Formats: sequence, C-alpha cells, structure tokens
Amino acid sequence: MGHRSIRQIVAATHRLVIPKYHCPSCNHYFRHRFAGIGPRRRATESYRLEVFEAHDGGVSQHKLTTTHRIGSATVERWYQSFVTQRVSELSGRTCPRVLDIDEHFFTRKKGYATTLVDLENHKVFDVVLGRAEASLRSYLKRLPAKEQVRVIVMDLSETYRAIARQHFPNALIVADRFHVVRLANQHFAKFWQQCDPEGCRSRGGSSA
Repeated sequence: MGHRSIRQIVAATHRLVIPKYHCPSCNHYFRHRFAGIGPRRRATESYRLEVFEAHDGGVSQHKLTTTHRIGSATVERWYQSFVTQRVSELSGRTCPRVLDIDEHFFTRKKGYATTLVDLENHKVFDVVLGRAEASLRSYLKRLPAKEQVRVIVMDLSETYRAIARQHFPNALIVADRFHVVRLANQHFAKFWQQCDPEGCRSRGGSSA
C-alpha cells in the first residue's frame, strides 16, 4: 500500500497522508477522495491559493520557496494555473443590466483607463486601458451580451455618451449625481459672480 503526503496551509500543523489501495480482484489502484484536494495533487486547493495570493501580492518566488518549502517552478506553475482559471471565469461573464462607466488615471506611462462597474452588485466588472472610442473599440466589440444592458451611468463626457450610444443601443444613458451636482454648482457660482462679484470671491461671506 503506497502513500501520498498532502501539503496544507502554512498555519496548519498536521500533514495528511493518503493511502493508496489495491484491489486484487480487478487489479485496480485507487485512493480515497477528499474535498479540496485535486486528483494526483500533493497540495490542497487552499494551500495552492495561499501561494498564488502571496505571489500575486508581491511576495517573490525565492521567499515562497523558503516559507512554503516548494520549488520556484511549482510557484510559477500554480500561479499560472490560477491566472488561467480566473481569465476563463472572466471571459464567461456577460454584461450587467446597470453599468457605470468612468475614467481614472492609471499610470504616467499608460495614461488613463476606463472602469466598468456592475452597479446592481456593486462590483468592478472590468478595467480597460484608454478612454477614447478608438482605444476601447476592440474591447467593446467583443463584449458579450451588450444588448442586455438597460442603464448606463456616467459623467457628462460627450466621448462616453457617444460610446454608449454606439455600443449599447438598448441602454438609457443617465448622468451620475456627483457630476450633475457639480455642474449645478458651477452654474450657480457663475451666476453668483455676475450678481455679486465681491460676495462670490469671499466664498461664503455675506454680500452687501
């Protein structure tokens, strides 16, 4: 009877030894299956996930080989396995019914990025580099189930409005309240400046 040793999370203090059985009647070898341990694997999914999240968070392969007592090739293999799995999960998603589109500064090298948020579930749906239609065109063309988007919330950017009209024809375009309030305040300040320049400059002081 053979044995297989299984690695668990670092915080654990026990090592699980899984026996390998042999049936003399059919000459078949088999092991007892445990939840969280894949076939032929020598580590639990929680252990593999722990390594992935640590490496994804910036811990080097060299450090993980010391703390988790595994080879650097194993770290790389597990990391790539989870990346492939998560990319597959993301590629199977469909557009949410209520979508928020906004821009934010990404990096000095990459410039701006467009963030898409599922407002019904309050989760980031995706982040795409660029904010112009030309930059987003390829991504938006292959986005699945765009026709099911019913509401798009955005700022008052004409660029994003044009993108929404072109790529989400069934969606109602709604300006988010932050930008609406800011626009109203800008017009109010402009009117205040025309009526009472001195009071406007004091920004809150009583006008004569």
